[in-house]
Amino acid sequence: MKKDIGVFGLGVMGKNLAKNIKSNHHSVSVYSISSKEIDELTKHSKGTIHPNLYT
Repeated sequence: MKKDIGVFGLGVMGKNLAKNIKSNHHSVSVYSISSKEIDELTKHSKGTIHPNLYT
């Protein structure tokens, strides 16, 4: 599936950026070194936020 944009790092700025992109009806791929932020963000994303593998 093609994503419109990717966000690396889900700190304060990255998390809000991903939420804003999602709220404007775009799909976003996210990456963070912590699985906690990714799990929290994708929990209610309804398929518009796509996690990448984290280490």
